[in-house]
Amino acid sequence: MFLGASAKAGPLEVKGFAYLLDYDAAFLRANSSQTYGLRTTGALPLPTNWKLSLTASYARQANYGSNPVGYAADYFAGEAGLSYKSVTLIAGYEELGADADAARGAGRAVQTPMATLHKFNGWADVFLTTPDAGLRDTYAGASCKLPAVKALPGLNATLMRHSFDSDTGNRNYGDEWDASLGFKLGQVAFLAKYANYRRHGLRDFAADQDTEKFWLQAEFTI
Repeated sequence: MFLGASAKAGPLEVKGFAYLLDYDAAFLRANSSQTYGLRTTGALPLPTNWKLSLTASYARQANYGSNPVGYAADYFAGEAGLSYKSVTLIAGYEELGADADAARGAGRAVQTPMATLHKFNGWADVFLTTPDAGLRDTYAGASCKLPAVKALPGLNATLMRHSFDSDTGNRNYGDEWDASLGFKLGQVAFLAKYANYRRHGLRDFAADQDTEKFWLQAEFTI
C-alpha cells in the first residue's frame, strides 16, 4: 500500500508518505516493511539565469507483516543544486540507516525493494541492496547542456563522484566515479555511460568489489 499527501508552503512543497509492504513469498519476507516520512522540495529566487533547488527527506522504516526480523532504522537525504544557464552543480548526502540495537534488530538496514535502484547510489550497482551496516552516500558533481553544438542536438554531459561509508561500524566502503554523454540524431537518442567503483580495504559485504561498467544505448522514437 502506498499513501501520500502534499501541501505548498511558499516556495516549498512538502509531501508526506507511507509505504506498507507485506510480501507473501518466503524469499521476499525480509523486505516486508512500513516506512513513514516527509519530503520537501523547493527553489529559491536568485538573480537572472541563476537557480537554487533544494531537497530534504526524512523517513523511519520498521518491520511489517510477514517480516521475521524486528528492526527500526532512519533514512535521511539532502541535496542542493545550483544552476547557471546550462550548467548545474549538485551536492548531496543520503543515509540509509542501520539498526544498532542488539536487542531489537541489529544488522538490519533500510531497504528500498520498490525503488528504481540504478538511479541512486552509483551506476555501478554495488549498492542495489543496502549492506547490513547501512549506507552513507556523500556525492557531488556537475551536468551541462551544450546547445551550441549544432551537429549533436541535445548534447549533454554529467560527471559525479560518490564516497560510500557505513552507518554503523565506522567502515569506509569505497568511492565511485560516474559519467555520461548523450545527444540526439533525428528520431534516435544516444547515451553513453561509465561507472567505476573502487572499494577500500577488505570486502565488507557480498557485492563489495571493484566494479567497472560501460553502457551504449540507442532509443528510437516514432
